[in-house]
Amino acid sequence: EPLRNTSIEFGAKIDLFDGRVLWTNTLYQITQDNIAAPDPNDLTGQFVIPFGKARVRGFEAEFVGSVTDYFDVSAGLSLQDSEILETEDANTVGNEFPNVPNFSANLFANYNFASLGLDGASARIGLSHVGERQGNDVNLFQLPSYTRIDVGARYVWNEALTLDLYVENLFDKTYYRAADGFRSPPQNGINP
Repeated sequence: EPLRNTSIEFGAKIDLFDGRVLWTNTLYQITQDNIAAPDPNDLTGQFVIPFGKARVRGFEAEFVGSVTDYFDVSAGLSLQDSEILETEDANTVGNEFPNVPNFSANLFANYNFASLGLDGASARIGLSHVGERQGNDVNLFQLPSYTRIDVGARYVWNEALTLDLYVENLFDKTYYRAADGFRSPPQNGINP
């Protein structure tokens, strides 16, 4: 059957400091049913089986604003709680759904050099943090949290030409975005 997704969201937006800052807050719940997962008995990795149903509840807040006419900042945080609601393996019901961090946050800044007479030139920096999250449906291991720094520079030559340089993961730090999320194929007939 096709994946079914039900989302409920409540939010509020507030203008602060004479419209220079926008503060948004969102409460949400996402429920997915008919999730597919890799078949643990398929050593080829080509087949999937029905996994079941999971829910994520969360809160997000974000501030976006202009510190000056040339300096913009945005910051956000997310708190999430995930749960496996239904699955063929009763041992995983109630566990956290894999790859969903309980906490994440980010901070981005952009400076426009027009104030220095360099119209069209800007630079940006971003800081992103992702907290620990479960690596599989049986919650046997966690992926570690990580913090990544990204930088960029842009020059708008004219309407037809923009030069953009962007470096993600500036310090070349090794981190894990996600795991496959489900138990690995059985080894010698034993499924971990």
